[in-house]
Amino acid sequence: MKNQTHFKQVITRLVLKLSPCFASEPRKGVEEYLKKLLMRYVPEFDGIVIGYTNVQFLQKNAEILFDSPYFSVKVGVIFNLFTPQKNLEIVGKVNKVSADHIGLLLYGVVNASIPSDKIRKKNFKWDENSFAWKETFGERRKICNGCVMKFTIVDVLKANDMLTVIGSLLEKPDETGIIKEGEDEPETMAMDIDEVKTETAAPAKNNKIVWDDNDDEEEQEEEEEEDESNKNDSDASTEDSDEDEE
Repeated sequence: MKNQTHFKQVITRLVLKLSPCFASEPRKGVEEYLKKLLMRYVPEFDGIVIGYTNVQFLQKNAEILFDSPYFSVKVGVIFNLFTPQKNLEIVGKVNKVSADHIGLLLYGVVNASIPSDKIRKKNFKWDENSFAWKETFGERRKICNGCVMKFTIVDVLKANDMLTVIGSLLEKPDETGIIKEGEDEPETMAMDIDEVKTETAAPAKNNKIVWDDNDDEEEQEEEEEEDESNKNDSDASTEDSDEDEE
């Protein structure tokens, strides 16, 4: 059985409306749109976009509807998402400590908080002198800024394109707590992304939009053929008129 993770990868299709200023550089317009999604919670994906890749156009021509100055393009993109799951453990770096709660940052993406009533009081006690939560036995390590901890997610709050994770040290006491004591420059934690894909078909391999002028060429060819036909009819009429005069 595959390990559960808080990261996933999704393949999807998007229809984007781009400004006329990107008519000659549609890929630039698509990139600007996608960059605005980074580090934001997207309800449709139920996760925070931490990256994207494999951006490809799914059509040859752009579409303009009615009198709108914007043109629509269909693109395929693979999103890497951070999707914290309730009742699972997660690792975070402590960035704030008080008697009321422990604040953490998860993979540099999402804020998390462990309220004081979710801290094991028999294992940790608030020390006003050192302004930290200290272990009550053993090595008596301190929960302070830069400390790395594992805890259980008990709730995920979603509001204003952001996520806030509520954690607890009460569940699974043998598996949660201090992993590494605080340091001035703690190591960056790697993201283990689970490649979970949607049922959406994989993107096509078109890498750019080609503005198709075939329709204009066909209209021009039809006009030239019509002019040639009219000219021939006119020449034939002139010949008939000359024969009558004779």
